[in-house]
Amino acid sequence: MFFTRIGNRFVYTLKLDSKEEATELISKTGLFTIPDKKLAIFGDKVTNSQFKFTATKDDEIGYNINISHLSRKIDMQIPKCIKYDASAYTLEGLLIDIDYHPLKPFDVGNFRGNDLVKKNKKDMEYIIKGLWA
Repeated sequence: MFFTRIGNRFVYTLKLDSKEEATELISKTGLFTIPDKKLAIFGDKVTNSQFKFTATKDDEIGYNINISHLSRKIDMQIPKCIKYDASAYTLEGLLIDIDYHPLKPFDVGNFRGNDLVKKNKKDMEYIIKGLWA
């Protein structure tokens, strides 16, 4: 028996102070560039960037990647008797969302979920560090 698709989705957030900071970091990856001549058709600067793409490696691994500015707020009504600490919640920042999956069917007998997640997490951390190298 085979799984036709198995993988992980990794969502990382980097806390930043503004949309401009996120746009600058995205620009520094080198993945998103607009030549000045082309940008001039629309305006004089990029004020918010997001890019999405799909890539494959050796026809073995697939990646669906979304890198964008993240802006959200907390709007909850919590009873006073419940203590809730939202200090670690990212309100403004950079979102890196990667869906990582083998492209070929996966033998159920060889499936070790914990090992797969550990390996994929290590691969993702290496990939993300390489975005700004």
